[in-house]
Amino acid sequence: FYELSDDKVKSEVLYYYRLKQIDHDGKFEYSKVESAMIHGNSYTASVHPNPFSAEAILSYYLNDKSPVEISLINVLGEEVYIFRESPIQKGWQEWVIRPASLGIDPGWYHLVIRTGSTKEHIKVLINR
Repeated sequence: FYELSDDKVKSEVLYYYRLKQIDHDGKFEYSKVESAMIHGNSYTASVHPNPFSAEAILSYYLNDKSPVEISLINVLGEEVYIFRESPIQKGWQEWVIRPASLGIDPGWYHLVIRTGSTKEHIKVLINR
């Protein structure tokens, strides 16, 4: 799993990305080129507090009524929790994350929010 945050992107502009993997012996290779475009601002999301132990709140905004899928993925790439709601009304939404009630152990996770064709990753740290 790789993650890239590019905070200089603009809406409706097509961007191209690729990875350069360097081996311990200095040999390298490039990944295939991937493209990405942001179409408007369909939502913004944040988790507060982060890190957290007992509880955190995921806040996000939807410009349109849309189905939503929220999942937590551990460092091994395993989906340990998934929440689906269809459809959710436009506007600000909040989802309370309580690791103990979900049976989720402390550690680093990727919280993935999917709405239609849009996907956002947020790294979260769950403490003891």
